[in-house]
Amino acid sequence: MFVHYMHCYVAGSFTEATPQVAQYETFYGRGLPAPISVESQWFSIEDMQAGTGGIEATRREFDLMERNGINAAGLLIGPGHLPRSKFAEPLRMVLAAASTSPVKVIPELWFDADKVNAAAYGRDVANVLKVFPDALQRYQGKPLFLVSHQTPTVDRGLRPPRAAALLDDLFAEWGGRAGVFLVVNTAGGAKHIDGFARFADALGCWVPPGDWSGRSTRTFVELAEAERMKAVFPVASGFYQRRAGLVPWEYANAFGAARFIDAWNEVIARKSQFVEIQTWNDFSEDSAVVPTNSHGTAFLDLARYFIGRLRGAGELSFGQETAMIFHPRQTTRALLDDPAATVRQYKWRNIVPTVDYVDVVTLLTAPAQVKLSIGSASFAMDVGAGLSEWIIIAEPPIVRPKGDEVAAQPGSFPVSGGFRTVTRVEKIDAAMPRVEVVRDGRAVVELTSRSAIQDRGPYQDLTVIATKAEAMARRL
Repeated sequence: MFVHYMHCYVAGSFTEATPQVAQYETFYGRGLPAPISVESQWFSIEDMQAGTGGIEATRREFDLMERNGINAAGLLIGPGHLPRSKFAEPLRMVLAAASTSPVKVIPELWFDADKVNAAAYGRDVANVLKVFPDALQRYQGKPLFLVSHQTPTVDRGLRPPRAAALLDDLFAEWGGRAGVFLVVNTAGGAKHIDGFARFADALGCWVPPGDWSGRSTRTFVELAEAERMKAVFPVASGFYQRRAGLVPWEYANAFGAARFIDAWNEVIARKSQFVEIQTWNDFSEDSAVVPTNSHGTAFLDLARYFIGRLRGAGELSFGQETAMIFHPRQTTRALLDDPAATVRQYKWRNIVPTVDYVDVVTLLTAPAQVKLSIGSASFAMDVGAGLSEWIIIAEPPIVRPKGDEVAAQPGSFPVSGGFRTVTRVEKIDAAMPRVEVVRDGRAVVELTSRSAIQDRGPYQDLTVIATKAEAMARRL
């Protein structure tokens, strides 16, 4: 069980002068879209000091991973990051923290084989890792590495002799590719293995840009099964790409926690041996599960719940009545200062259009009634014990997709069944969502979103807003 850990958001590596820290309240404390100059989200207010606490903050973050059932951090180490760059010291902090923690590091080497000298890249990585021999995750007696190739030659077909030679060069300090346990990310939607994947011990796949439909995940799993290879099952919470200094780019509608929950249920059904949560801390793509100003601990708490179930804990083992609410920061009709600053979706990757929704998740020890209010609209639904999900969707009519944009089509939306209920409405208002869980005439949990759904902003901000509340309950 590991997480993709971004090199550029290492806990403890920032200073009090960092704009996101120095102006935290202005940028992130008012529930409004952050300025274009900074990321759309940051460490949560409770954990803001994690950004500036040095190596002790990094160690506390590894403690947080351990408490939530995570075994390793898949640390992104790109070409040129080591031995000297602005990321070199943060990377060393992560390796130092892993050296004394049960949570270890899986180096993730992302590179373009057409542009990077694999032997030099491998030496730079090896020379730093040698300083921290206790930091590495091992499997079957070998250090575990993940390689993700970012090169046009992969699409054309990286021929086996060259792929093998490049991997031997990359891992020469470990005796070549045979000296490591190697996970290779396949391209999303790949129908066959090629390039580096031919020499992998296990296959992985990068899926955050995918939407709720999970098409790339299904294709990857089918590929791994057809090749009879171990698969690292990818679990991602969502995707809204808005990097510091840039207007929004790509968006994939995950319907709040729906995609995350579906992926975890698949992990449990398959009893997956390897799982990667994508990501731990990517604030620029709204995929982080680490506590943030916009998500709080909601995604991390869900991850802990499912990890517990995967490892044999019962459905009702959490011991607390819990309710969560998820929604985009803005409606799709929001009035923007810059009308051109909107997200893109691509139909070659996704089939879920940009629509308004509110997603309510409950983890209860006994049946109850859930009441939801959004402005003047009110809804109620009876839910059972354990996990339940209720998605309110403002669904457009089904139309034929045009151009490269995604339009509604069959299979675009979740449907009711099992733990999930879907309610379709014509419109979701810009308002403050509120949830009340009632049992025997008494409110068990009351929850107000950390931010209202907004109808205006400087740019299109579809960051997922997540809020959680809980009440103590008898453990069943």
